Amino acid sequence: MYGSNQTIQLDIFSITSGRNGQIQPLVPMDEDTINFVLQNGGNDKNLRIKIVSEFAKNKTDKEIALFLKTHYKGGNGFLINNKNICAYYSKDGIHLSNTNTARYNPQEIISWERAVATIKNLLNKGIYASQIEIDKSLDFEIKTLAEKLCYLNRDLNESYNELYLTSLNTPNVYGFPEQMEIIINRLEDVSYRKKIRIEYNAFLNDYQQNHSILRFHYHKLNNIKSRLADLEIPRKNYTSKIKYINPYSGFITDDEIELTLNRGSGVRNGKKRIYNFFSETHSLKEQISFLKNEYGIGGCTCALMYENGMNEMHDGKGVKYTKINDESIQLSWSKVATIINRLIIENKYNINERN
Repeated sequence: MYGSNQTIQLDIFSITSGRNGQIQPLVPMDEDTINFVLQNGGNDKNLRIKIVSEFAKNKTDKEIALFLKTHYKGGNGFLINNKNICAYYSKDGIHLSNTNTARYNPQEIISWERAVATIKNLLNKGIYASQIEIDKSLDFEIKTLAEKLCYLNRDLNESYNELYLTSLNTPNVYGFPEQMEIIINRLEDVSYRKKIRIEYNAFLNDYQQNHSILRFHYHKLNNIKSRLADLEIPRKNYTSKIKYINPYSGFITDDEIELTLNRGSGVRNGKKRIYNFFSETHSLKEQISFLKNEYGIGGCTCALMYENGMNEMHDGKGVKYTKINDESIQLSWSKVATIINRLIIENKYNINERN
């Protein structure tokens, strides 16, 4: 049973079939299943809190749909009433299936507009998020903003420290957690928020002309500006009938496995080398030997680059994936080679694509 924390061995069966090697009959998605996916999916342990914040601001359905589209990431496998439900989050909506893959041939697609309407209804009924999550949504929003502001403040070039964002300075405080706690407390004050918005707009205008103001340039500056403005929006108060939402039991989907393999070996130009080798004529034995050498022994956390993404480990036996709430999966190198061959044949292993 999924959720038993066992490792599933995948070797000779088709990755598009059920875990037991049998094709599972399609079952229509009911309302409870869709609600469950919206409540538990997305691969971000704080996603419900973030979603509550967005709805509380009374933003337009279009704005919230865009938010959902960018915050539900990757895929999820759920065990709901002893049925496998696979979800893949795409540009056009949430792809759902009761097999192990939903990306390309979904049984049903829940548009982001429908997702907005469904979540809004659940929130109004008090059955989307727990009361604890609702109560902490604004505090979480302030904490997230404070963290971004502190990182930004620390990335100012030294010569600009006294020219920009001076309200973020914390004299004689050097530790990041201590600085962040001070900024969190300051952001509770309306007059401080007004002051920092004025400073931030001045910084942003000058930065557009002079990038040397910052040492690093990874910050999402317009997002920070929007977050500062959002703190002034009156909030709708929600209440919940839910005290606590239990962790779900699930499984790692075939879509997620394909996404991780599409990243390549994790070594510079590894995907290109794999693509070139597999595009040549080689036996399966030779392909296996090549993959063992290319991947080596190692791994990475958050293999899919989002918060609750899979962890990956590879060695002489193959590749092992683990994920919170899901059973781990062991792929033999033979199976990995088979999947990569199929992805190349189906033009789904594009070396020019950013994965």
